[in-house]
Amino acid sequence: MIKNLEVKQFLSRLADGIYALRSYTMPAFPTLDLRTATVTAKTADYNITQDDLETPTIFTNEGDSGALVLTLPAVADSKGMVVRVAILAAYTVRLDPQDDEAINYNGNATVTEDATIAGVIGNYVEVFCDGLQWIITQANGVVTKAVSSSLSPSLSPSISPSLSPSISPSISPSLSPSLSPSLSPSLSPSLSPSISPST
Repeated sequence: MIKNLEVKQFLSRLADGIYALRSYTMPAFPTLDLRTATVTAKTADYNITQDDLETPTIFTNEGDSGALVLTLPAVADSKGMVVRVAILAAYTVRLDPQDDEAINYNGNATVTEDATIAGVIGNYVEVFCDGLQWIITQANGVVTKAVSSSLSPSLSPSISPSLSPSISPSISPSLSPSLSPSLSPSLSPSLSPSISPST
């Protein structure tokens, strides 16, 4: 039988966190207080401002009729700030960092890559700025990273559609005519006469 003093000591230690794992009781990064955050719907591309960050804001695409691009502010000015983006219309939302800055998602912090939230209602991301990069600290649904489409073609030649025509004709038409006549017509007449007379 447990005495009252032992119960009081146990409860006191439990309340003080001695028996709790601190890593599970506190988030690793700051997060928005969803009860007090301002919810702002955007239906056109928008540059997030410092005022938006200082007033904790949840951006949505409610009422939007197409893909939306939200550009994050400079990391040098945004240290310690958090913003959340939630999908409330079935269209993608792309988060673009400033030039030469990164959005870190699952350890991928490639500079000039944007993060795109799939256009499924209920998806969201929350990003935190540590003063060096933006870090996706929470995500629900599919989030992908890719080279920003706002880059000039000279910076991303490997994904440019102009490469397709130059590669395709050199592989397909040039190989096909040169191989077809040499294999097909020349082999069939020379093999038929040599095999037939000997049998």
